[in-house]
Amino acid sequence: MPNVSRNLLAYDKHERVGPDYFGYYSSEVINLLSQDEDALPVAMQKSERPQSKSGEGKTNSIKNNDDLSISLYNDAIGPDLSDIKKERLRSLLRQSVTALSSEVDEVVDPIFATYHLQSRLKCKRHSLNHTTNAFDDHVQIPSKKIKVDDFQSLLENDSVEVEETVKRYTDELSGRLVHMEQQLESLLDAVMSKCRPMTLVEKQQLQRLIQKLPAENLDRVVQIICRSRPVKEQSSDKIFVDLEKEDNATLWRLYYYIEAFEKAKMLSS
Repeated sequence: MPNVSRNLLAYDKHERVGPDYFGYYSSEVINLLSQDEDALPVAMQKSERPQSKSGEGKTNSIKNNDDLSISLYNDAIGPDLSDIKKERLRSLLRQSVTALSSEVDEVVDPIFATYHLQSRLKCKRHSLNHTTNAFDDHVQIPSKKIKVDDFQSLLENDSVEVEETVKRYTDELSGRLVHMEQQLESLLDAVMSKCRPMTLVEKQQLQRLIQKLPAENLDRVVQIICRSRPVKEQSSDKIFVDLEKEDNATLWRLYYYIEAFEKAKMLSS
């Protein structure tokens, strides 16, 4: 089997082993939020009240069309949690984000490599003789250069065996991404379940914020809303949204999605 295929399989086997840090921190968050205050370790209960860090305690705000900052959505998560529990929650969430970012970084290059392998295999099915002419001497992907000679060596072998290898690797990557998504959804559900009830004014502002989103971002809004709907409604062509009737966790999921979108837009500008 060509070196490229061997490398893919070796990486695949390597990635199946090792600690699941994001899963660990996510489960720690869920366990923390499900505990009674009396269940906390005595040392934590008697520790001093955490001092506010720079930037903490400030209200969240998203500017409206008039460029007026509306101070809403403050103190959303865990209004009934003790200061000790809130500090522990913040720490676990930071660690969860760090672990998830690291796991995402690990699969980026393999995903690009698999994509280009699939492209090469598709080209071979059309015409093996034109494979080299169809691409430059190097295929450029982020932070990687894969030589045509390596691909040519791969494609000269049994195409059925190669395609099966790529498919197994693709399925493994897809399964890992789905697992990471499920863990993330469970984590967000657990945290959002501890949010205070959203006020009427906040719901009205949330509706305006949704209406201002670009069309391509509305798909994610629909996904968030559909998660709490019956299965038959999730497959419907039309979704009717009334924020007054949506559950509290869904409302906060929508708000934090929009806040994340606005922050990303600011960073990219």
